Amino acid sequence: MTCKDFIRSLEERHDRNLTEPERLDMDRHSQECASCRNQLAVMEKLGSFIADSKNATPNPFISTRILQRLEAEFAFPDAPKKYPWPLLLKPVALTLALAAGLLIGTLTTRPSSETAQVENQDAVQFDELKKDLFIQEFVDEDKKISLIH
Repeated sequence: MTCKDFIRSLEERHDRNLTEPERLDMDRHSQECASCRNQLAVMEKLGSFIADSKNATPNPFISTRILQRLEAEFAFPDAPKKYPWPLLLKPVALTLALAAGLLIGTLTTRPSSETAQVENQDAVQFDELKKDLFIQEFVDEDKKISLIH
């Protein structure tokens, strides 16, 4: 028997599907070959471990322990957290910041009375210059604008 044949026959030996001459041939080869002897020892230990595992009784409290661990890991407490203030302050602070931005924006973009006075003075000075210079183009342009409006 070769080592390849021995390895192929290991599973059949475990399943007890070997004939008596095949089993004796494997025993002779395992006495001569250290590597195959080690393989046979590993298979026998594995077989006994599996047989012992089949006879083992499970711990009746294992499911309780597993469920307790899962609940501890993933459960959400019914009571609120100790410090909910940071969670509440974020939306309040954001709202106040937006309100302050809107207030500042409206105050800075509203035309003041001084600005309106300066614009009126500029318009008056421009009209006076037109009268002083009396440029016909300006007069024609004013007539066109007044007709449109």
